[in-house]
Amino acid sequence: MINPGPARALAELASRATEMLHAYEPGYETSDDQIRSATLARSEPALDAMSVAGPESAYFVGRDAAGKTFYSRDGSFRLDGANVTWADGSAVLGYAPGAPLGAPLQALRVDPVDAALGRVGDPHVEADGSVVYTRTAVDPQTGKKNDERVVAGRIALARFPAGSALPAVAANRVAQPAGVAPSLGAPGVAGFGNVTPKARDLGSVDFESGLNQLREAFLALDAMSASDRVDDRDAHVAMDLIK
Repeated sequence: MINPGPARALAELASRATEMLHAYEPGYETSDDQIRSATLARSEPALDAMSVAGPESAYFVGRDAAGKTFYSRDGSFRLDGANVTWADGSAVLGYAPGAPLGAPLQALRVDPVDAALGRVGDPHVEADGSVVYTRTAVDPQTGKKNDERVVAGRIALARFPAGSALPAVAANRVAQPAGVAPSLGAPGVAGFGNVTPKARDLGSVDFESGLNQLREAFLALDAMSASDRVDDRDAHVAMDLIK
């Protein structure tokens, strides 16, 4: 049986290790104020043209398979057939082409006919949140290829009042707090900054702070083991967590 002291130290070490495992997960929201980054706008370059990093304090808006709306900093989008989605198939919400801000949000998608005929070339997201692709068609009489730039829609952004406690629904997704409505808009308008194309969000974990906390948790366990014997099984658990 593990003594209470070492057990608590092991639990703390496990918690710290788990947070660090999520440190580079796009859009990850840590609940630990000791390792939370001072800014949510932390990104790095990405090769995927459908991936973007959101502006400071803004969330993308999505709808899961159950029809529930969620908010996320994760801009790792993809084109699934005609639909703009996250990896799990959740819909990315935004505005239809030409729709004014304030219009109802809808699931973004390219022309389903273009998708079915393989006419969706170079799909990407631009700085203003526009989902754009090149429609390539062949003139049946001349055989000449014609390329047309098509805007499938514009990604929506949401912002909550400062200090709002956003309940987590997944590692990188939050829900709307009860009684608190977000402000909606789009990149570059309504007070929102542009998104950064070909980039990925690094989440809210400050890596250096997280490492410091992990180191402190390990030292606490090490000190406790020196004064209160920890059996071999417990030691192996600790070492597995560090690895």
